[in-house]
Amino acid sequence: MTIKLFNHLSKSDVNIAGGKGASLGEMTQAGIPVPPGFVILAQVFDEFLAKTDLTQEIKSQLAKVNYDDVSSVERTSRIINDLIDDAKFPEDLQVEIISEFKKFGTEFVAVRSSATAEDSSVASWAGELESFLNTTESTLLANVKKCWASLFTPRAIVYRNEKGMKDTHVSVAVVVQKMVQSEVAGICFTVHPVTKDTNQMIIEACWGLGEFIVGGIVTPDSYVIDRRDGKMIDVNIAEQETMLVCGKNSNETVGVPSDKKAAQKLDVVQIGKLASICLNIEKHYGFPCDIEWGMENGEFFIVQSRPITTLQLTMPLSQIKSIEFWAREYRLPLWWLNDPRHVSIGDNTFFIFKNPILHCYYVNGRMQKEHSSGHVYFSKADSFARYIERSQAMIEKMQKAEADFFCKDLKSLTDKEFYDVFDGFRVLLKDFTALYTRTEAEKLKKFEGTKDKKIKEELFKVGKIRFELRKSVESIFHILLGDVLKEIARRFKIKSKDWFFYDCAEAQSLFNGRKVSPRVIMQRQKGYAVLNINGKRELLVGNDYKKAWALVKKMTVQDDKKILRGLVAQPGKVKGKVELILHNVRNLSKKVNAFKVVNILVTEMTTPATVVACKKAAAIITDEGGVLCHAAIISRELKRPCIVGTKIATQVLHDGDEVEVDADKGTVIIIKRI
Repeated sequence: MTIKLFNHLSKSDVNIAGGKGASLGEMTQAGIPVPPGFVILAQVFDEFLAKTDLTQEIKSQLAKVNYDDVSSVERTSRIINDLIDDAKFPEDLQVEIISEFKKFGTEFVAVRSSATAEDSSVASWAGELESFLNTTESTLLANVKKCWASLFTPRAIVYRNEKGMKDTHVSVAVVVQKMVQSEVAGICFTVHPVTKDTNQMIIEACWGLGEFIVGGIVTPDSYVIDRRDGKMIDVNIAEQETMLVCGKNSNETVGVPSDKKAAQKLDVVQIGKLASICLNIEKHYGFPCDIEWGMENGEFFIVQSRPITTLQLTMPLSQIKSIEFWAREYRLPLWWLNDPRHVSIGDNTFFIFKNPILHCYYVNGRMQKEHSSGHVYFSKADSFARYIERSQAMIEKMQKAEADFFCKDLKSLTDKEFYDVFDGFRVLLKDFTALYTRTEAEKLKKFEGTKDKKIKEELFKVGKIRFELRKSVESIFHILLGDVLKEIARRFKIKSKDWFFYDCAEAQSLFNGRKVSPRVIMQRQKGYAVLNINGKRELLVGNDYKKAWALVKKMTVQDDKKILRGLVAQPGKVKGKVELILHNVRNLSKKVNAFKVVNILVTEMTTPATVVACKKAAAIITDEGGVLCHAAIISRELKRPCIVGTKIATQVLHDGDEVEVDADKGTVIIIKRI
């Protein structure tokens, strides 16, 4: 037998259905409101590996992993995932899975990984494996395969090693469950993981699907309840701007209706009803539980329950990674600025986002900060030679690209060949921007007027190479906005000026026959902002654009701010020096591996990729997260003081700043600026 329905499974079936599958079966039989579903048993995955001769190959790849090197883990993960992806899916299993799916009579299901070593009393695989919401018949089989492969994601590989299971046979079953289209969703811990008070339980809730809570995308409501009498001890209502819902073709991020943004997600009656269900689950199992739930049409459904292994939490708080505004004065096309740095609003304010710290520059003299547009910055004279060397290499790349271009007849190229030409120029221009606006610390003019003969000679060389660099980039721009742009307009029958307002993904879609509507183009021509929410980019225009500007002003931080406040994830008190790890920096794995022991880790949110640094850190501070987020869980396992949800720590703190982390009070005091 390869498939079992939930009502044929119990908690004793972890070895065949995995922890998640066995738990859902157990709760179904106990009368807990669980959406119906079935489990593709773990033996199917083992047979799949054996039939495709992957068992030994995967073992061989895992044996090569250096667990102290993030890049080694990531490389092995990619190799194993490619092996599984390329292997043929068994035909008989395809038929059986699709047949069971059709019995649901529903369009959407959730497909979830369920490891056979999952969720013991001392270890939880929560968040280590993959889940796929709103899966349809057409994507079902592909997502099943992805669940199998998720046993070998970087975070899962590291987790097995940390729990001493790297030589233990672990397989993965796959849960296929009717999708709950939640109006409200969240997590419940039947014992408060921070206070560890056995008389308290905590419920966290957000609008829409619950992935935004688990993934740390939004700050949830939190309700602390006295288990003895059901009375509310504490209520924290969080304003929520976006939510995850089921779209036509995939999950979509949409705005929360204005009347709900600041509203409480669950009322007192609903909280009491949910708390009662969760306490019944704890009573059935006999241990404190971490429970995921959703509410559809006013009814609660339980989609997961596992032991609380650390009595600590996983939740999200702030959602904004960065906001990027089109710089009108530069007329930089959107397809070039797929990773924009320059931001311009109004007549007298200039913003730069860098890694992704918000730097503010007011031309009227207030809040002066470094402004990198059109200038080269050097901290010391020996930077000149490095800049000249990089500039010369860039000029040579541009000259080669220009020479290659003149050997091509654009009209004779296929769409793929033509896109490669366009994208090659785009990448060159982006590399030029990174070099030309490179910031090191102090303006070049620091050295102007110097009497040092050697420095004066170097300054002359810098000026000369900058002139040559500008000539080269102007030549590339002439090609790109001349012959290439004309060919784009001819080939795809669009106006040349409209091409400025296609982003990179839309550019690729154009080559696949899809255009951006004229109405959207008109909106973007009036100004736009790109909102980056945990890696998902949302283009803002019109009133949303104005609201983004208002948000930027709200995010702006005064230099004299000495105290940050956040949520206590793990108590403790420590002093130390700040070391920033920001997720969009180049060579993240190198930065993580080089993290200095006893420094204080400051980051947007910890991830499996930063676990090595977390282990070394004296304390952890994050912009995002609630008491149930990744940083909270990791800090409690490592027993490191941790404050989450400061919203602005990565903007205010700098490498080398001395701070006092008081995770008993939830404060970070800046003792000394670097």
